[in-house]
Parts: sequence; structure tokens; C-alpha cells
Amino acid sequence: MKRLRSALALLGALWMLGGVAWAGPPHGDYTTITNRATGQAPSTADTALWTPTTGNKFLLQGCLVAANNASVTVELEVSDVDVIPPIRFETTGRQVVESGGAVIYESAQDAVLTYTVTGSGGWSILCWGYEEAVLD
Repeated sequence: MKRLRSALALLGALWMLGGVAWAGPPHGDYTTITNRATGQAPSTADTALWTPTTGNKFLLQGCLVAANNASVTVELEVSDVDVIPPIRFETTGRQVVESGGAVIYESAQDAVLTYTVTGSGGWSILCWGYEEAVLD
């Protein structure tokens, strides 16, 4: 009887730990925000793609970048530092950078996600994630 109680206590503890260690995406804890830009020519200056609400930071969960011509390069940066390594297209196509719903980049308060596109041809950028207030 003592062994049965010990086994049940151990199973209960393991079950409780399993619940605490759950690492799924936070369902319903945030509202997904999408930001997009498209163009037919280079955009050589840092252009704002995501400007969070004042006092917030953005949490990037992924980006899809597409180009309809070779020699297009897309850079996504915050304060001239790459958020995602530059994406270069050698032919028409698209690239997705994401991690199954997890955050791939967390910005500082009021940081702005910018893009720069070099090369000729049509392109599009779609990024998604959510914002959080920065608490002092």
C-alpha cells in the first residue's frame, strides 16, 4: 500500500510538471498584427514597416518575402542592425522566415522595423507578430 501511494504521488508530481512545462504558443493571449509593403522598384532608404504604438515593443514571429525578378535583396533591420539576415533572390520566388509561432525577434520599446530593397523587379514583404506594452 505504501508503494502504491508513493507511485501515485510520483505520477501526480510528473503530471503537474508536465502541465507547467507546456511550451505551446500563447493562444488568445495577443492579437496578431500583420504589416506589409510592396513595390516595383528599389527602396534604398530605410523605410518603416512596423512602428509600434508609443510605449510598446513589437515581437516578430515571422516574415514572408517574395520577388518576381532575380537580383532583388531585402533587408529587415532595427536601428541599422539586421533582424533577419538579408534575403537575396537569384530568381523569382519567395522565402519564409518563422519558427512555428514562437518569437524570432523582440524589439526594444518604440523600436521601428525598417526594410531596404535593392535590385530591380517587383517585391513584397509580409511580417507578423504582436505588440506588448513595456512596463517600467
